Amino acid sequence: MRAAFDAGHLVRTWPMRGTLFVVPAEDAGWVRELTAAKVLQSTERRRAELGLDAATIDRAEAVARERLAGAVVGDPASGLVRAELLAAWQEAGLTTDAGRGYHLLFHLALRGVLVQGPMAGKEQRFVLAEEWVTAPRTLEREEAVRELLRRYVAARGPVPVEDFCWWSKLTKAEARAALADMRGIFLAGAFFAGAFLAGAFFAGA
Repeated sequence: MRAAFDAGHLVRTWPMRGTLFVVPAEDAGWVRELTAAKVLQSTERRRAELGLDAATIDRAEAVARERLAGAVVGDPASGLVRAELLAAWQEAGLTTDAGRGYHLLFHLALRGVLVQGPMAGKEQRFVLAEEWVTAPRTLEREEAVRELLRRYVAARGPVPVEDFCWWSKLTKAEARAALADMRGIFLAGAFFAGAFLAGAFFAGA
């Protein structure tokens, strides 16, 4: 796995629910675009409590872009570890104590600025997503919901559809629409009657 991180095949980021996930680099963008809005909304109050207003976050992004620029995929020395990036913010006059540093990292990852890429001992280096993810996959929202649902059921099925909605924080309406489009792929019973989705029959499975 270390080699996959160093080669840019895998990244670690916060695409949903504030949980750190390991994902294929090509999928990090479309998953984030699908799920990040609710997370950003739900953490708005905490950012305000920490004094992380829009100007502060924009300043943190500018510093990060300046200090992280120049990453080369495959070069394990690219980027900065957490302590180094927090130190860069401190040097720029940005306070990182009391959880502010974590929330800046988290917020910039949700904005698609940062991902964790190459390994540095037991840590990972933060790199700019636009430099490190060189072949991002692009999906329209409806297609992205279907793809995320398909993968969730393949990995965890059989599962009730409510589990998918909790895990992804997507709405039941979006999940219902995705399921309707995928009736030939899933075996499923009545949608909201405690039904379980089974991923037994996949195109190409």
